Amino acid sequence: MNRKKICQIILLMGLLIMLPFTLFSCKYYFVKEDENLKNLLEPGSIEYYNFIAQVYYSRRQYTRAIFFYEKIIEGYSDTENSRHRRHVAWAYYEIGFCEKKRGRKKKALEFFELALTKSNDFTINTLALDQIEKIAITLKAKPKKLATEL
Repeated sequence: MNRKKICQIILLMGLLIMLPFTLFSCKYYFVKEDENLKNLLEPGSIEYYNFIAQVYYSRRQYTRAIFFYEKIIEGYSDTENSRHRRHVAWAYYEIGFCEKKRGRKKKALEFFELALTKSNDFTINTLALDQIEKIAITLKAKPKKLATEL
């Protein structure tokens, strides 16, 4: 047997071994995601607002994305549901990111700080702190840069 034939056989064996695991994980994923998909299609749900905001963000339409992130904050800020509170914290973080992309760094800083106060989620807090540090560095660097240019 030549080298190419051996590689094809090994690849085929690997596919045959992995196929049951892949099918099982896909089935689990679709069953689990079916509930979220149903909520996604329901106007006014938190998943609906989040999805629409992400679409606008991906199209660089930050003002429209902010509008839908604010809908999440308005509708779900007072909830006791931990999943909703996490979405609210993410909405603050994402608004901060949109403001940063729009060049409004001080406004972005406010929203990243709100994300920190509204969340006890490690990921959100870490990302928000990282953005706060980056903005603080750029805000401090600009006056020094201007002073050296004069």
